[in-house]
Amino acid sequence: MESTESTESTEATEARQSLSIEDLKEQGNLAFKRAALLRRTTAASQYLSEAKSYYIEAIQRLGSAKADSANLALTCVLHSNLAAVYLQEVPPKWTEAKAAADIALTVDQQNVKARFRRAQALLQDNREGLPIKALKEALDDLKAAQTLEPRNSQVRDEAKRVSQRLDRLEQKQQVPIARKIVEKHVAAALLDRGSDCLDSHGYARFLQSKNTSTKSLEQHAMLILRMDKSPRVCLSQAFLHIWEAALGKEFCDRLDSKLQGGQAEQKAALQEMRSLVWQLSRDALGCRLVQTAIAVASPAAAKEIAGELRGHVREAAASPHANYVLQKVISQLSPASFIFIAEELVGNAARFARHRYGCRIICRLLEYLPSEEKYATIVSLVIDELLSSLSEAQDLCRHNFGHHVAQGILEHGGHWLQRHKDYLAEVLQYDLEGNAMHRSARVSSLVAIVCRLIGVKFCAGQLFAGICADAL
Repeated sequence: MESTESTESTEATEARQSLSIEDLKEQGNLAFKRAALLRRTTAASQYLSEAKSYYIEAIQRLGSAKADSANLALTCVLHSNLAAVYLQEVPPKWTEAKAAADIALTVDQQNVKARFRRAQALLQDNREGLPIKALKEALDDLKAAQTLEPRNSQVRDEAKRVSQRLDRLEQKQQVPIARKIVEKHVAAALLDRGSDCLDSHGYARFLQSKNTSTKSLEQHAMLILRMDKSPRVCLSQAFLHIWEAALGKEFCDRLDSKLQGGQAEQKAALQEMRSLVWQLSRDALGCRLVQTAIAVASPAAAKEIAGELRGHVREAAASPHANYVLQKVISQLSPASFIFIAEELVGNAARFARHRYGCRIICRLLEYLPSEEKYATIVSLVIDELLSSLSEAQDLCRHNFGHHVAQGILEHGGHWLQRHKDYLAEVLQYDLEGNAMHRSARVSSLVAIVCRLIGVKFCAGQLFAGICADAL
């Protein structure tokens, strides 16, 4: 019996030795495919072992073969295939798979399969707790493979999953990173400026505390944002993220209570809000706080609050929260303090006139149009953009949100916008009958305003003439 087995083993060895390197590769591929068909069975494990032995023998033979381009290409393929075997073994051999893929990519960096298999080895079947470095390396390989084969859906989907996983992990890391940034800059400020930068909130205690609360972070954020030197410049996106998280109900309620109090409390609240107006304006609670501050502040203090919105008007006009702050600035402050809003809308007025929130800003500008020529001229430039052509003006009148602006032009602005009123009236008269009978009430309401402006009898005559012409 033993003699028979020995003879069979010898024959198998001799048969394998008679195979070429290419044949060994093909036999390994065949065994690997059989293992894939019988996945998670004892037979699959045997076929994987067989495939591995074929690949290793082929690699060993290549070691003594001539190092020409064909053999180098074969070396790359064999190591890539060997990596695939290690990945499929139970349990998978991640380290060996990565090492085999590394060798394959040393020979040919454009081998997509080797890139993908090295990424799989790094991901370790999406195991939790992997270091971010490994995830980034895997994503780099997947992106490189995707560049080489853009239509490879397997690579594309895996790259998307890894990218999303990285984003989630990096977001979680922002909080401790932000805390270190806060501590670093507060400590630097204390060393640089001493006790002068401390106030009743007790910033020094924060540095001695092991467990920093959101309230402490909030206090330190205000300290850093009050600096007039480099610390503000050094704030990272991570710090801004944690600062926004700190602007919670407790903060807004505390400051709102102060704003409702006496003059000293109001002054303290306004001081705490310095450099935070734009961040607060984008928040549902914060925007109400800023509006209250504008209402109770002195003209000079309110102008300073409004000044923090400079450079943010377009973003604020499209914000569901900050648009209310812009409206408050226009309705409460002098033209000299709010005219920057009109200036920043010039060039984009047509877009904002048709925007759900932006139309409100232009309506407030029309409602509170300055009497001074130098300011009225700037608002006039905004309106010029809206009525640049007949089609533009007609579209404005019939737009869901734009018609509010058209109505504002007709009803406000006095003599400064008289030419705009006249032009808009002409536009509506151009098809007075059609506009009066338009299915949308917003257009017919504009016609009613025009009729008031130019005379009801005249409009009625035009409408009657149009109806008679249709009857004929």
